Amino acid sequence: MKKRFSIFINRSRGGIYYRKDRLTGGRESLETKDKDRALELLTASNEAAREPAFNLQKGRIYLSASDPAVATRTWGDALNTLIAAKPEGSANRKRWETFVKDEAIQSLLKIVLLETRTEEVLGAVVTGTVSTNVFLRRLQNFCVGMNWLPWPVLPKKLWPPVKHKNKRAVTLEEHLKIVEREGNEERRKFYELLWELGGSQTDVARLEADDADWSDWTTRT
Repeated sequence: MKKRFSIFINRSRGGIYYRKDRLTGGRESLETKDKDRALELLTASNEAAREPAFNLQKGRIYLSASDPAVATRTWGDALNTLIAAKPEGSANRKRWETFVKDEAIQSLLKIVLLETRTEEVLGAVVTGTVSTNVFLRRLQNFCVGMNWLPWPVLPKKLWPPVKHKNKRAVTLEEHLKIVEREGNEERRKFYELLWELGGSQTDVARLEADDADWSDWTTRT
């Protein structure tokens, strides 16, 4: 197995030895000019990194016996499988198909599930939107449920809470523009009804004849 860390001397910093992480490309000062000391620290770094990597490698071998794709299945593969399970043309499927295009998850989609680090999932959630938070959480649960992940990469307690932005009603100017652009007559009349009643689309769509007070032409709350 290729060692994760290597060292090099930085002469521009007075001959200080540095450690380089081949996995992330990161560099860190070892704060010593002594080569023997630097080599000791390098050995300790590689030994510390070896066990997690070695255990992961063994885990892949065991899991591959029942699931040959475990070593190569990415988040993108999992997401495509989830979408394919949704009814063709359904609103739920369309929402997932929109989620695939989310900029915040593009790098994550290429990562193998079993090689994912917690900070990679957290980074996607933090840089994304409310939708990213909700759908990525569901995707992780799907992977755990399919036994593609032995446990959540980002534990429930560390998952950032969903924070919705403040909502407001549309202005008259915005309403008129929406109605003007709507080519479907039925939907246009529905938008006009929303404006007159001041209700949300869901609430107004659920209104029934018994909800109206026909004596003064109002709706009961």
